[in-house]
Amino acid sequence: MTFLFTDVEGSTRTWAEHPEQMKVALVQHDEILRSAIVDAGGHVFHSAGDSFGAAFAGLQPAIEAAASAQRALHDARWPEPLRIRVRMGLHTGEAVEERDGNYFGPAVNRASRVMDAGHGGQVLLSGASATLAEGHVPLDDLGLHRLKDLPQPEHLFQLLIDGLPHEFPRVRSLQGARSNLPTPRTELIGRSEEQRRVGELLSHGRLVTLVGPGGVGKTRLAIEVAGFADPRDGAFFVDLSPLSDPDRVAGALGDALQVPVDAAAPILAQVAEGLAGREVLLVVDNCEHLIDEVAATVDELLDGARGLTILATSREALDVGGEQIVRLTGMGDGPEGSAAVDLFLARWPSAPATPSASDLAAIAELCRRLDGLPLAIELAASRAEAMAPTDLLEHLDERFALLTGGRRRTRGRQQTLETTVAWSYDLLDEAEQRALRALSVPPGAFRLPLASLLLQQPELQALEVLEGLVARSLLVVEPGSGRQGFRLLETIRVYATDRLIEAGEADEIRQRHARAVSHLIGTGDVLGLMFGYGSRDLDADVDVALAYAVDRDDRELAAFLLPQWVTTRVGSDRVVEVERVIAWAEEAQSVGARTLVLGAKATWGIWRYDFRTILETVEQMLSLDDPGAVAWGSAQAAMMTTFSGEGFDEAAGRARAALAERPDPNILAFLLWVEASRHILEGNDQAAFAAFGQMDVTNTPGLLLQGAWLLATYLDRLGELDGTALAASVDFHDVRDIRPGTDAWLVPMLLGHAVTPAGRGAVAEARRRIAEVLANRPLPRVDGVESEALVALAICCVRDDEPERAIHLINEGVTVTRFLPAAALAFRMRRDLEGLDGEEWAELEMSAGARWAAAFTDRSVHDRAKRVLAEELERLGLAEAQ
Repeated sequence: MTFLFTDVEGSTRTWAEHPEQMKVALVQHDEILRSAIVDAGGHVFHSAGDSFGAAFAGLQPAIEAAASAQRALHDARWPEPLRIRVRMGLHTGEAVEERDGNYFGPAVNRASRVMDAGHGGQVLLSGASATLAEGHVPLDDLGLHRLKDLPQPEHLFQLLIDGLPHEFPRVRSLQGARSNLPTPRTELIGRSEEQRRVGELLSHGRLVTLVGPGGVGKTRLAIEVAGFADPRDGAFFVDLSPLSDPDRVAGALGDALQVPVDAAAPILAQVAEGLAGREVLLVVDNCEHLIDEVAATVDELLDGARGLTILATSREALDVGGEQIVRLTGMGDGPEGSAAVDLFLARWPSAPATPSASDLAAIAELCRRLDGLPLAIELAASRAEAMAPTDLLEHLDERFALLTGGRRRTRGRQQTLETTVAWSYDLLDEAEQRALRALSVPPGAFRLPLASLLLQQPELQALEVLEGLVARSLLVVEPGSGRQGFRLLETIRVYATDRLIEAGEADEIRQRHARAVSHLIGTGDVLGLMFGYGSRDLDADVDVALAYAVDRDDRELAAFLLPQWVTTRVGSDRVVEVERVIAWAEEAQSVGARTLVLGAKATWGIWRYDFRTILETVEQMLSLDDPGAVAWGSAQAAMMTTFSGEGFDEAAGRARAALAERPDPNILAFLLWVEASRHILEGNDQAAFAAFGQMDVTNTPGLLLQGAWLLATYLDRLGELDGTALAASVDFHDVRDIRPGTDAWLVPMLLGHAVTPAGRGAVAEARRRIAEVLANRPLPRVDGVESEALVALAICCVRDDEPERAIHLINEGVTVTRFLPAAALAFRMRRDLEGLDGEEWAELEMSAGARWAAAFTDRSVHDRAKRVLAEELERLGLAEAQ
């Protein structure tokens, strides 16, 4: 078969500058190409964007199609100011035809690469096609050229078409005659988007710098881009890594550009003079260790040689006028899978044709933990000859011993992962090295306040240090949720940790980190953490800090960490570990620390639906000679008696007295939350609203509390206030951004969906949105959220005049909910639906309280609630969504 490939030259830029004209032009282009191919007996088997792939039974029809198409394209009237120019490539060879008329194999790939070498309006033939065409059509011999992904040079020929231009720039081969670019021995995998972007920047500017950490593939990408560039007078390469003398930089650049100079005269002036009238691309590799001299040299040379373009690689930017920076990060997931995994498989010497699922999973995790760094991935792949990927993964904590170069001729600086990281570390001054070591203790992303405490510097001063490490590609910026974070690449962190231990600073910095974390938690939303909607920025740091406190047997420090730490263990199978740590921390000496530990213990009991633990903790808190403990314990006692009302006033009064002695906005907010729930049950809506209004949302930025407030306004229960309008003013879709990663944020979302659309009469829409939320939960289902869904659906049933169904859903929802205002309002709805009062209501209230308490010890109650929820979704035709 003969294969014809076509592509519009410069289409990316044209689309960006003239999108409307390009839409019209592309329709015209497609008609011309398809007509020429079909008329010549060809078959279009590939089309994507503005490119075509066609197959022909013989060479002559393919040549006729190409010539006919080029003439039609040349004579066409295009939308102003466009001029569509198409490059084409032909190759003849064997191919595999598979389903739907598609073709695969080396011949197809070669035809595509032949096309890549051409220019708009040009038709290129491979050597195989040219041999068959010899004597039949006029051809111009363009010589041997090395094309991307082809191991051997290709002999290229140009088809000469009567009436059309015959003169074109030199073909786009990887290496022309005027070049000293290194010849890569392997295919560049991934980086196609970066390659395109760098190429575009070079076409518009004269200095582009690839910036990134060692081993990220800056040099390889630069060589690939330079190989495809088309400077009239060649592309050249200089590696500065062997140089240690700044005075030799100018001479090295002159030598690479092959400009003879006299050492007795100013070198740069001679190089600029030697480049006069020439269009040249120079790749300046590894600038970071001579950054100041390289920057000055490049700046002067670009001013003196107008035809010179420079592509530099460095671990920090040159900071020269006109510099365009492309920051390279690790290889991540692409649209067709992980480029990092593809790289590993390509460099695995004995990779199986079909890797097992376990191997692929291990490789993916390896690549993730290696930050997608190509050097680290290639070194790991070379080790896969002797170790299975799963074994490599197990030994990755020893990465600097594991990932050493196995090939004798690998350059020394890049031969091991450790040496390439050490190269960057050694370029830092002593203060920067000390900062990098300290920042290795946080296990993941961290924000400026923590860095400031770790570095023992004011925030603005610490920010300067962080920015310096970012500039040197040792620290990664991670924006999110309106607050910028920072993260060390895992490989850099491991190296810095080794240096921390080597410097004898590990214990001091770990202690500083633990105390910094406890300080930051102390200024946070404790109540929010208790109910799962507080900030999770410090979760991983809390884990590390608590481990340090346990190692040092420091219960006082651990007490500050426990309230947040227990919430990170909710839903896990590490129950024994949590209870063991809590029991250990309860032996803290100070009353304040023991109060915090008991608060964490109570939180754990609430999350675990462990009624006995909560009651035990309340008794312990009340026995402490500490107003904070008494306030917290009394507030929890009030919560446990909300339904029955028995002892509620006494517990709430005791809590308020303790808070008068020692104010605490978190405990007060919790008490108000409980009191509001009791007011709702009693039918005192104004008192409920007043309680919600007293919550200090600055100290308790309660998404959950705001959700409760919306419930208090439900069905216009506040008389003059319009509850539906209040609910409608909240965009519940934004809730995800406030508290991602757990279930608690779903509570106001579910109930808001019920209140807002149902309040507007769109009950079916409310039910659909509730089911949608349930179907898209980010974590495995845990107890609690299903109960709020039952209450939300019950609200819909009330609106849809289905009282019996509403009562059924309310009974099951109230039984298992931890969200008291929802339970109270739902139960209040049941009283209104049944018209209960007096003894009937008191009896029902006591019964509900008993059932609610029983749910803390009887797991079957939760299973029943989930079954009822499933039945309701199925009844509404929403089971598939769930």
